Amino acid sequence: MRPWSPVLLILLLVGCSLGALAQSAQLRLDLERQRLALNETLVARLIADGGLKGEPDLRRLEQDFEVLERSHAEQMRIINGTISRLRVWTLVLAPRHPGVIEIAPIALGAARTEPRRVEVLEAGARRAAEPGAPPLARVEAEVETATPYVQQALVYRVAILLRERPLQAALSAPLAEGAIVEPLGEDRSARAVVDGVEYTRVERRYLLIPQHSGALRVEGPRLDVIFAAAPRPGALYRDFPSLSGFGAGGGERRLVERAETLTLQVRARPDAAAEPWLPASAVRLREDWAETPPRAVVGEPLTRVLTLEAEGASATQLPELVLPEVEGAQRYPGRPRVEDGLAAGEVRASARHEIALIPTRPGPLHLPEVRLAWWDLVNDRPREAVIPARTLEVAPAPGVASRPPSTAVEPPAPALAPAGGGPAPPGTASGGAGPWPWVALVLALGWATTLIWLWWRRRTTIDTSAPPPTESMDLAVARARVEAACRANDPRAARAALLDWGRARWGARAPVGPVELGRRLARPGLGATLAALERALYAPTGEPWDGAACWARLAPVLTDAPVETARATPLAPLYPGEG
Repeated sequence: MRPWSPVLLILLLVGCSLGALAQSAQLRLDLERQRLALNETLVARLIADGGLKGEPDLRRLEQDFEVLERSHAEQMRIINGTISRLRVWTLVLAPRHPGVIEIAPIALGAARTEPRRVEVLEAGARRAAEPGAPPLARVEAEVETATPYVQQALVYRVAILLRERPLQAALSAPLAEGAIVEPLGEDRSARAVVDGVEYTRVERRYLLIPQHSGALRVEGPRLDVIFAAAPRPGALYRDFPSLSGFGAGGGERRLVERAETLTLQVRARPDAAAEPWLPASAVRLREDWAETPPRAVVGEPLTRVLTLEAEGASATQLPELVLPEVEGAQRYPGRPRVEDGLAAGEVRASARHEIALIPTRPGPLHLPEVRLAWWDLVNDRPREAVIPARTLEVAPAPGVASRPPSTAVEPPAPALAPAGGGPAPPGTASGGAGPWPWVALVLALGWATTLIWLWWRRRTTIDTSAPPPTESMDLAVARARVEAACRANDPRAARAALLDWGRARWGARAPVGPVELGRRLARPGLGATLAALERALYAPTGEPWDGAACWARLAPVLTDAPVETARATPLAPLYPGEG
C-alpha cells in the first residue's frame, strides 16, 4: 500500500476542518407565532452561531413585512467546557398584506435560514372571530376633494380612534410620490362614539399639494400602538417569553393599524387660467397706510401697506405682487411678511407688503391700480382681486414756497389839468400823488412779513444736529459735514448734510433728495450709492448701510469744480445697480 504523502494529509485535515466549521456555523429563524392578524405584529429572532460575520440580508423579508424595530445582541455560552458565541437579531415585523406569506431564506455570508410560512388574517376577520370585542384602535383618513387641481392646497386629515389609553403610540406620515406633504397645525383630541363604542379621537392634519396632473396615490399613515393587556390562554396573540419588554410578565399587546390608501385624480391647470397660477377659495387685496389719511410732502416718506390674503392656499403659493411704476415718487419696497395657518379647517395664507414712497415734486401723485389674477375653486372660474387707483395731493417741502402770481400795481395816471386852467378833478391835488403811495407801502410791508415768516419756518425744519445751513454756506464746510456723517455711519445725518451741500451749490434750485442729487451730478454708480442711503432710512424693513463705502464714492464728487447738470429722468432708480 502506497503511503499517504504529507501534502495529501494536510489537504484532508483542512477539508475536515472546513466541513466542521460549515456545520457549526448555523443560522436559524425563530418566530413568535405563525398566525396573526393584519393589524398585529410578529416578533422574530435571527440566531447565528459560530464564526459568521457581517449583517443579514433582509431585502426579501421587507417585501412582505415592515421592520418596525431591529436590535442586535451577542452572547457567549459554555457547554461541557466548549465555548460558543451567539449573535441574535430581534425583529418586530408588521405584515404588509393578508394571506399565507412564505418567508424566503435569509442569508448571512454563506449561511441560509430554512424557509418559513406565516398566515396573516384580515383585521376584520379577527374582529368577527371575537364578537363583542370592538377594536382597540382604528385609523381613518380623508381629503376634502378627490379631484383637485395641480398645485391646489389640500387638507389631508387622519383620525386616530383609541378605545383604551395606550402605553405608547406613534403615527407615521402619509406618503404620496409627486406631492408635497407637510404637517399642518396641532393635534386635536375629543371624545367620539363610533358604532355605539366610545373612543378618544385624535385628529392630525397634513398639507397636501399635488405637483403633477394625473392619478396620485396617497398611502395612508401607519399607527404603531402598544396597550397593556394580560396574556390570555388560547388567544390568537401571545407574548414571546424570550423577549425583555414582551415577556409573559410584561402584559403588553402591540398593534399596527393603517389608514386606507386614497387615489386622487389631479386635474391640469385650465387653459383660461392666468400666470402666475393661484388656485384658492377666496382672495382679497387690501390697502392701508401707516398714517391715515396719508399726508404726502415732497422729500418725506410715507408707507403704503398692501396685504394679500388667500383662503385655500399656502404661503408658498402666494405670488409676488406686480406694482406699477409711480411717476413723481421714489419707491422702496420691503421684504413681504408671509404667514401660514388654518381658519375654519381650511388653509389660509397672507403676505404683507410695505412700500416706502418719497414724493419728488408737489402736485397730484397718481397711484395706479394693483391687480392679481387667481382661480376661484368654489365657482371654478378665473377672477381678479383689485386695489383701485387713487391720487394723492403732494404738498411742497417745508420752507419752499411756490411763487405767488404776479400782483404788479399799475402806477396812477398823471392828473391832467382841464383846458383853460380849470380846477383839478375831485380827489386830486395840485403837486400830490393821492392815496397810491400808501397802498404800495401796505403791500410792501405785507410781502416783507411773509418772507420773514417763511424764513423762520425754514430754519425750524433743518436738522438740529448740525449748524443751520444758508444759501451761501461754504462748500468746504458742507463737504466736511458729509464726510463726518459718513465716517460716523449715521445715514440720517449724512442725508441732511448732502442736502445742505446741494443748497450751497445750487441755491434755490437745489435737489429735494439724495437720489435727485445723484442724477444732477451724473457720475457712474453714484445713483445706486445714494439709493442705498435712502433705503437704509426709509425701506420698511431697513437695510444695512456702509458709511465708509458711501464716502469713498462721494469724496471725489463733492468738490468746488463746476457741476455738470444731468438730464432728468422720469423715475428714480428702484434697485441696487441702477443709476
